Amino acid sequence: MGSAPSLAAHQARPEELAAWIRAHWHIEALHHIRDVTNIIAQAKRRHAQDSTPCLLTLGPATLGLA
Repeated sequence: MGSAPSLAAHQARPEELAAWIRAHWHIEALHHIRDVTNIIAQAKRRHAQDSTPCLLTLGPATLGLA
């Protein structure tokens, strides 16, 4: 089976087109999972980096309240 984009519509059988479409969207789904995972990991790293100075500031302040 040739790749669907290289075939004219009348050259590809419906089964070939369906197989190509399924393969294409399977790859897109994998990319989506990878992208969402990376976005979540970046957000967690950014949150951890942003909260560190706050914790360093609050630590001595809370000790002074005792």
